[in-house]
Amino acid sequence: MPLSKDKLLKYGAGWKLLSLKLIEERAKNKCERCGNERTTENTRNGNRITLNVCHLDHNHLNNNDDNLMVMCGKCHLNYDRKDNMKRRWKREIKEIII
Repeated sequence: MPLSKDKLLKYGAGWKLLSLKLIEERAKNKCERCGNERTTENTRNGNRITLNVCHLDHNHLNNNDDNLMVMCGKCHLNYDRKDNMKRRWKREIKEIII
C-alpha cells in the first residue's frame, strides 16, 4: 500500500528506497515469515500479494537492519495485531472520557 506524504515523513528520509531494496534484494520478493511471493497480477482468489517492511519494535524511525522484516500483508497484520488493538483500545477510552 502506498504511503501518504505524512506517513513518509514519519518513516524518515529514504524510507521508500530502503524498503524497496529490502523487498527486492534481501527478501528476493518473498515474505520473510511465510514465503509468499509478491505478485503483480491477481492470484486465484482475486488478490495481489503485496509486501511491506515491518518495524519489529513498532518504532518507525528505527531503520536498523535487524529491526526490519519484509512481510506480506497478512503476516504484517498478524504481527501488528496486538499493538493495533492496544492503540484502538486507548482511542476508544479517550472518546468515552471526553
